[in-house]
Amino acid sequence: MKISYVRKGEYEGSTTDPPDYELQAYLGPDLGIFEPRDTIYLSYLVDELELDGINVGNVLGFTAELYQREILTKEALDGLDLRWGNTDTVGGLLYKIANREGIGDILAEGTYKAAVKLGKAKNMDLLKYAVQVR
Repeated sequence: MKISYVRKGEYEGSTTDPPDYELQAYLGPDLGIFEPRDTIYLSYLVDELELDGINVGNVLGFTAELYQREILTKEALDGLDLRWGNTDTVGGLLYKIANREGIGDILAEGTYKAAVKLGKAKNMDLLKYAVQVR
């Protein structure tokens, strides 16, 4: 098996199997993150937190889109600043989802259920921002 390892810098020591196409996309450019060490770090967190990288990556992208459109605020995200490219915030949100804390409790249900629940709270149709399949 091949492994990816961050040798130096902020995420030094993060080790995971090489992120496949989906994880590279969902934990990378879909969130405005383009540095390989950052996607390796996030993939490492997904593994450590025992999350499904594809589904949680999709939820993260959905949440980031709502944040960029100012539908969700920093306060709604428990103080997290989910600007595009903010790797540390994405990591913090992964912990919230894994532990079902604050907004993470809603996001842990998946993109569709989160869109429905948040849409009711905001009195908006948020399904148009939710990438999903039946």
